[in-house]
Amino acid sequence: MATLWKIATGFNVAFSAFLETAPLQPAAMLHRYGELPIFNQDNADMRVVPLFPFDHQLGFDMFVIDLSPWRAQ
Repeated sequence: MATLWKIATGFNVAFSAFLETAPLQPAAMLHRYGELPIFNQDNADMRVVPLFPFDHQLGFDMFVIDLSPWRAQ
């Protein structure tokens, strides 16, 4: 995840561009929490849930990163 974040920042593209192929969207669209695709990384016990998809006019998207509690091995 950190590597993808660095690549997105370096190329000045949305982080979500690496998670899905986004179809062209109309000028206004309503997104509800939980309806957008969730990126799970089971081997890292984490998931990334988009709160707001990338907005080209504003130039940002927002995510919640859920980390599982640490497990003793």
